[in-house]
This record gives sequence, structure tokens and C-alpha cells, in this order.
Amino acid sequence: CFTPAEVADVNEKTTAFYAQLNFGGTNAEVLGVPYSGNIGVRYVNTDLLSSGGLSLPTPFEAHELECRDVAPPPGLPEGAPYVQKSIGCYLSGDDIAFANGATPLGNVKVKHDHWLPSFNLKLDPTDNFVIRYAWSTAISRPDMGNLRNYVSVSNDTPDSSNPDDSLWVKDANGNITGATIYYSGKAHNPYLKPIEAKQHDLSFEYYWSAVGSASVAFFRKDFDNYIQSGTYNRTFVNNGVTRTAEITGPVNGDGASLQGFEVAFQTFFDFLPSPW
Repeated sequence: CFTPAEVADVNEKTTAFYAQLNFGGTNAEVLGVPYSGNIGVRYVNTDLLSSGGLSLPTPFEAHELECRDVAPPPGLPEGAPYVQKSIGCYLSGDDIAFANGATPLGNVKVKHDHWLPSFNLKLDPTDNFVIRYAWSTAISRPDMGNLRNYVSVSNDTPDSSNPDDSLWVKDANGNITGATIYYSGKAHNPYLKPIEAKQHDLSFEYYWSAVGSASVAFFRKDFDNYIQSGTYNRTFVNNGVTRTAEITGPVNGDGASLQGFEVAFQTFFDFLPSPW
């Protein structure tokens, strides 16, 4: 069974326009070198509506809420520290109120606009030699599954068998006086932006026959808003109580750069005798 918050409805509507201007071509030369190419721009609009909700911590069990003394573990050396009371003695009223298993629903509306220019140029210094250069800006939208509007929050209490657990609150004498509840969760992210890339490609191509070529190409790509898994703090308000949870899920990172080159050789073995 799924709770209403776990049922996701993601609606994405895109609109795009493209304009291109061609230049060069037959008999067009610059400094005696024939050339051709185009310059263009694409406008892309993305409207996203993501329906879903939150899944907050389930209520504490009745035995967890009981406040009672705890006997020392068997074999514990005399005077050694241990947790002397059950967790119910240390839970705050706010933490108990926050964990009520609520699944509030909600919608997220997001809009993205992108202008994506491009430029392509081809030079023909000789009949057999070609130089190409291309520059463009492109986007890659997030996977639809990552755009779900859903967050699942859970809570962790201190380890009752470990008096040194960092979640225990202690006084100056080292006596346990309270408990810190650690809130964490997993989420998808309807606010994800598309990955953007500025791309440069330069190639030198030599065609020595109708069936043979050799080329070397260089490329560079600069990425922004790269999508990766990350951890961040998010505040939630439930049942009149505010708590901050450490959430793990897809986020937009700063980006990166890639660069490299490619060497290619191609030919057909048309010089081989029959039947090859």
C-alpha cells in the first residue's frame, strides 16, 4: 500500500522555438578559402507541476513512551556507567508531538527559461582538407523520477545500550539528562534545474580518397548545475513543532569541465582481390 504522499504526479510541459541563419556556401570565400556554416538560437521554456507530499516520522510505540528504571546489564563492572532509565524518560513533548505519522500533501510549480545559441563553421582550404568548428549551449533535463515531490523523514533515538552515544544530553557531571533526536530523510527534488553545457568542438579532417580519411578533433565542455547526490538541512513544521532534518537526495552541483581529443582513421579495403 502507498500513502497519498507517496503517489507522485509529475507534469512537464515544454515549449521551444528555433531560428537559424545560414551563411557562405557556393562560391563564398574568405581570404581565398571557401566557407559555409550557420548561426542560430533556441529558446526553451519548461513548466513543471509536481504533486506529492511528505512522510513524517511514525508515532513512538507505547513501550517507548514508558518512563522506568533500567537494571544494569549483566556482567557490568561495578561503578561503570550505563543508561539508567528508559528512553521514554528523556523524550521531549515536542519530539513526541512531531512524530505523528502525518503525510501532508502539496504541489510544487517550477518554471525554467533557457536561451541556447549555436554557431557552426566549415572551411575548405583544399579539396581534400576540411576544418570544422562548432560552439553551442545545450541543456539536459533531470530524469523524471528525480522530479518527484516527495520527502521521507525518519527519527533516530540514542542507543540505550551505549551511554557514550553522542545523542545523549549530559550535565557537567556526565549524568544523562535528556536525549537529542536525530532527524534524517531521503528525498527527490522538483526544484532541480537542467544541466547546462557550453560546448566547443574543433576538427581537422583529411580525405585522401573516396574511401579513406584521417582526422583529429579537440573538444571542451563546461557544465553548470550538474545533478548529483547531496546532503542538506531542511526544516519541517508539523503539529506546531519545528524540526530540522538532514536530507539526502539529488541536488544541483557547481559543475565541471571536460576536455580532450579524438584521433580517427577510416578506410575500406577496396584494394583486396575478389572475393574480399
